[in-house]
Amino acid sequence: MDAEYAREVGIDLPDSVDDLDEVQVNAWVTGNKLLRAVINPFTPYRIPYHAFPYERNPYNFFGIGVAENMDDSQQIMNGHARMAIDNLALSGSIVFDIDESALVGGQSMEIYPGKVFRRQAGMAGQSIYGLKFPNTANENMMMFDKFRQLADEQTGLPSYSHGQTGVQSMTRTASGMSMLLGAASLNIKTVVKNLDDFLLKPLGEAYFQWNMQFFEGDIDVKGDLEVKATGTNSLMQKEVRSQRLTMFLQTAQSPAIAPFVKISKLVSELAYSLDLDPDEILNDPEEAAIMAQIIGMQNAGQNTSEEAQPNSQQPEAMGGLGGTPQAPQELGVTGTGGGNIGIGNVPQSGEDQFSGTVAPPTRTG
Repeated sequence: MDAEYAREVGIDLPDSVDDLDEVQVNAWVTGNKLLRAVINPFTPYRIPYHAFPYERNPYNFFGIGVAENMDDSQQIMNGHARMAIDNLALSGSIVFDIDESALVGGQSMEIYPGKVFRRQAGMAGQSIYGLKFPNTANENMMMFDKFRQLADEQTGLPSYSHGQTGVQSMTRTASGMSMLLGAASLNIKTVVKNLDDFLLKPLGEAYFQWNMQFFEGDIDVKGDLEVKATGTNSLMQKEVRSQRLTMFLQTAQSPAIAPFVKISKLVSELAYSLDLDPDEILNDPEEAAIMAQIIGMQNAGQNTSEEAQPNSQQPEAMGGLGGTPQAPQELGVTGTGGGNIGIGNVPQSGEDQFSGTVAPPTRTG
């Protein structure tokens, strides 16, 4: 209020304040009665009221919300949905075209199953026609889906971030879905950062300034300090650090790099970045060596037991569980039937069962 009116209601102001100047006051009003009015007691002057906008608008105190961001797309979606329903009301039933000149007069035009229309004698041709309107609901719903996708882009809240699946082919894999949700969460983190910037930080500053000005006890910390709300910043830094540690851990598995990396320290930092207590879930180097030896002994025992038990699928001789019997190798079998009968080798001259003509011996001089 102006200083002149403030003096009229009983507020003491310094003489240096001109009557035409404005002063910031704290007033209690009920109906048309002023109960109490004092100069704003806070130093620096501030109104103890904080607003948290979804998206900041420098020209509007209330900011911009999700509904306002998608207002245009929402109206178009509503229009196409209404057009689809209106079209279905026409295309879902049949409209009749009746030539009354071909029918006997005085008949009811009511339609029901088994209805009989009486025609006049001598009138050729069809007198009742059924008209079906084109169905454009599919085209309207395609436009509806298109503007639903535009609404996702306008609001920064994709449909798959709140449960809808099958939007894109890459969502079939866990890593693809993780990448999409990570990209979708960037806008949400921006909104949470607004909570830090426009609510928690001003509230912390107000508490600090109040204690500096009005706290009557002894305060160890006094001074012109700045309050920072680092909730979202620290969260994003932790996520980025966790991703980088995971990538480095994969790189450190290379035999050429592994000797240069302190694996225990790396795993400890990775657990810390995931908000896990390294002292509770990780072994020290001595315990890790013992556990590695125990795991190695268990693996060796499993390999020994697997070697001791022959594979049941291997073929066994003479009708074993493996399948067809093996042919005796000492019989010189050449056939393919698995038995000991085959075409054999052709007997040579002088051998048993040779049926050819023996050539006379040649004489050399």
